[in-house]
Amino acid sequence: MNDRPASRGTRRSLGDAFTLIEMLLVVTIIAFMAGMIVYLPKGTQRDNAVRAAAEELAGTFRLARSYAISQRAVFGVAFNIENAPGTSGRVLNNFSGGHWYQIVGPGWTAQNNTATYPYPSLWGWDGSTMASYLIDVQSAWIGDRHVLPRNQVRFLALGDQDDGTMVDTTQNAGWGQYPATYPRPWFGYWDATKKRLYPWGGYDSTLVDAIGRSCSGFYYQGNDGAITGCTNPATRATTYAGTNTTIFQAGGGRPLINAAWLDYMIIFYPDGTAKAASPFIGRIQSNYRESARGGAGGTTPGDLGDLTPLAGASSPNSGYAWNLQITNYYKHTGCWSVTLCPDAVADSDSFNSASLALASIWPAYRVTVNQFGVVSIVRVTSLVPNGTVFDTTITNYQSAPSTNQYYQQHVSTTATGALRAHPVTGFLNESILSSRNWWYK
Repeated sequence: MNDRPASRGTRRSLGDAFTLIEMLLVVTIIAFMAGMIVYLPKGTQRDNAVRAAAEELAGTFRLARSYAISQRAVFGVAFNIENAPGTSGRVLNNFSGGHWYQIVGPGWTAQNNTATYPYPSLWGWDGSTMASYLIDVQSAWIGDRHVLPRNQVRFLALGDQDDGTMVDTTQNAGWGQYPATYPRPWFGYWDATKKRLYPWGGYDSTLVDAIGRSCSGFYYQGNDGAITGCTNPATRATTYAGTNTTIFQAGGGRPLINAAWLDYMIIFYPDGTAKAASPFIGRIQSNYRESARGGAGGTTPGDLGDLTPLAGASSPNSGYAWNLQITNYYKHTGCWSVTLCPDAVADSDSFNSASLALASIWPAYRVTVNQFGVVSIVRVTSLVPNGTVFDTTITNYQSAPSTNQYYQQHVSTTATGALRAHPVTGFLNESILSSRNWWYK
């Protein structure tokens, strides 16, 4: 009997054998786990993807706020929504990765040395041109661009309501009326008669406002006629001091919300507070500079796709819809919201039932920022709170008397302008989607 211990070489061979076995075991476990992920229920995969995107957005908001506080300057998170070229734009889609956001800054405001920071734009326009504005934005991007996963996640809405927009033809003497299918809440609404889902930001060239302008998709049709395939039909440029600067190129993708123009931003101030910047502020100022200041480097009205001036306009306040395309329910909720959901399965707004329409935007997560800069993530639930009574007072948004009395400033009000009801923000079901009742008492 040989009691001698195994030689060094023998021990090494046994050790190598055990290592190989362990490696095979690890590989087997990894393959098993990967298989489990592949075979997760489809709903679970969708939920995981949207939740992860919401968490990434929330983290970016917090980072932008930390920059603002540490550098004593204004920083923002700017958003871009571009439907895939070749699609209709009737429902938002991220087929080509056109849904993204990025931190921009540092900027300044006219009173950035005060505690209130009342001006919600990163750059002022006095003395500037559209060309210099575009250059400033291009040089101000911070960090990485955050692109939502293609064919997995999209923006359902920035803000709370798409207004179409309402036109006040009496220059503030009355509130006016909405064009057909508007206003649209952040989740849109499903029309049981037409079997169509009318989403936030959806584009339909056949829809016009009260004075005949194509109003759908935040007026992004502009002077270019009906937009087909979500691409620019013409090249547009701004001229200043004899120099042309291209603002968009024929055949290129046409963003619904253009980050390069800072169309929509959540901004953070040096004291940590936050606010949603006035939507499309750059477009408004550019049009105003061109029309009211003798062509000083702006764009001709309608070039940027919205805000063609109203008849009789004499200033931006009277002639342009300053804050009318996108409404935030801040007065009710105390926060601004960005909603994410699974990407569209197909380029279609037709759904045979409310349940199918709801399934196309489910699950939804909302990332909120309050006035103090606190960021939260809310998963939209199908459970309606007990005791909820929906406000059915207003049924005709195309009626100026109705909106004057019950829907002033794009929110539910009494005839005196006092807030009357609460908006649906964190729950949604088939009935809400199809009834057009998204306010409750």
